[in-house]
Amino acid sequence: VLGQLVKLKGTVVSFEKANGLVQTIIVKDAAGNEARIFIDGYITTDKDVVGLEVGCNIEVVGCASYDNSFAGEPARIRVRDRADVVCSPATTEPTDPTEPTDPTEPGETTQPTKPGETTQPTDPNGPDQTGESFNLVLVMVALVVSAACLVAVVVFSKKYKAR
Repeated sequence: VLGQLVKLKGTVVSFEKANGLVQTIIVKDAAGNEARIFIDGYITTDKDVVGLEVGCNIEVVGCASYDNSFAGEPARIRVRDRADVVCSPATTEPTDPTEPTDPTEPGETTQPTKPGETTQPTDPNGPDQTGESFNLVLVMVALVVSAACLVAVVVFSKKYKAR
């Protein structure tokens, strides 16, 4: 997995700044596992991670890497650009459907404002709502990076054989 492009979604547990910019983010995924996101100090220093706060939702794309000089878990995701870190406000926990979220008087019922009104289906030819096109882009990027690495290995191996 080292060197592969990976994506992580979760909740921000903590973060640290260095020289006024975010450098390390600890994220907890849906399974409860924590992961470290590392943004090296020289990467896109003209902007910082927007909307980052403890408890917010986060989605990160980066390269799986390893750093045994860090005091915590050495496995990490190394971000290539701060734009690859997308934060959104924390979602609230689902509520019990049997409990009213905006209770009125006990026993009082409410009626829909426009009974029988239907909603229009989404446009099947419209933009992709599943994120599948994003996954395709990630696959294409991974293939291009892999091909570049393969070319580099071939070139270097030919140089060593020529000696």
